[in-house]
Amino acid sequence: MAAKESVDKPDMRKSLPEANTGLLRDMNQMDKERMAPASRSDEKKPISQKAAPWQRISDRKGLIFAIFCGISSCGQFIFGENIGLFFGFFFLNFIGIILLAKPPFLMGNVDSADINGDDFLGIMLAFAALMSVSLSLIPIRLLSHRGNCDSYLNIVIVGYVGMIISGVSLSITSGWAIKTDILHFIYLLIFTGFAFLTNLFAILAAEHEVIANVSVLIACSSLPLNFLAQVALFHQMVDIISITGLALIIGSTVGTI
Repeated sequence: MAAKESVDKPDMRKSLPEANTGLLRDMNQMDKERMAPASRSDEKKPISQKAAPWQRISDRKGLIFAIFCGISSCGQFIFGENIGLFFGFFFLNFIGIILLAKPPFLMGNVDSADINGDDFLGIMLAFAALMSVSLSLIPIRLLSHRGNCDSYLNIVIVGYVGMIISGVSLSITSGWAIKTDILHFIYLLIFTGFAFLTNLFAILAAEHEVIANVSVLIACSSLPLNFLAQVALFHQMVDIISITGLALIIGSTVGTI
């Protein structure tokens, strides 16, 4: 009986190493499968989500001033409004944009640890968004010149059209998912409230004031707060290149008023 039991009983000294090897192989495979979906899901994120972490708040607000030279130019040709020495300041404005955005293909050797393609992409996307916001004031000013501008109707139309356009854009954007964090909804409600007030006061101001002055006043009121928020809340220091570019943009923009 002892001999039979010894034959039927497996040799643990041989099976244990084999079991360990199989266990390690399974664990490695699980790690690979766990890592692969994360990388694939990151690739499916929309550009806005990829670029958002690199949109420095001071750079984003600084680029608002760069837009206003173009706004002033439109005011000259469309409304006959004075823009000062626009063409003389435009070159300084363009240099300021380069220093503030720091495109990697031009300035990749300057503080290369802080300059990358994502940083440039985020700033350019913010620039495009702010340009759209600023250009939206021109039709309001045009209606005001014609004497048939209804502020309340404009606000209602902007609200409904914006809701439709936002819904369509979200439906075709890959990787979008509803956030379930309560803090996210609180911040979103705060943002929505201030965005509504921004549109309301901007539309009312554009009816009675020169379009360039409205744009610059909006930016001047928000720029100091955004610099403080960048340092105090996000612990992002402003480098000398961004400060120089911002100074050129502000100086050239104020000179066009």
